[in-house]
Amino acid sequence: MDLAQMRQAYEQDGYTQLNATARVCQNVVLAKVAASSLKKNVTVKGGILMCSLSGDARRATQEIDLDFIRYSISDEAIRLFVQKLSEADNSITVKVVGDIEELSQQDYKGKRAHIELSDGKSTFRTKLDLGVNSSLSPEQVAVVLDAFALVPVRNQGSAAEVLLTEPVRESLNSL
Repeated sequence: MDLAQMRQAYEQDGYTQLNATARVCQNVVLAKVAASSLKKNVTVKGGILMCSLSGDARRATQEIDLDFIRYSISDEAIRLFVQKLSEADNSITVKVVGDIEELSQQDYKGKRAHIELSDGKSTFRTKLDLGVNSSLSPEQVAVVLDAFALVPVRNQGSAAEVLLTEPVRESLNSL
């Protein structure tokens, strides 16, 4: 995959350079999650899930929001997760850049890793926000997310998020 060509295709579809870059990073990371040995330990959440469910009718998101299931969010475990993503599937490398930060909001505790994706010619940076799915055994629903419209990827959003967003998606589709 060529990151610059992927971004250019999104720009031709009307995305700003910032949003096109974010979209490329999201799709590459999701494709790598789907191809990795840890895919059953990850749920997709936040803006990526909302954009997918709304058919992109919702504003673009800049970060990648994931929850781990039965997987630690220690700095070491996050670095191992990113390493496994880098090893999965294609020729794009992924690495953590800088320190992993603590995130803490009302009822949410998680971590943010700044990551760098490179195809050897272009390098893009994005944020990976990670939490832990609080349910020991979450019911999961398959959500189809596009990975640059060439590689169909199936990732999993939590049932509660899908149930919550389903009426929103139906409303958006009826507009």
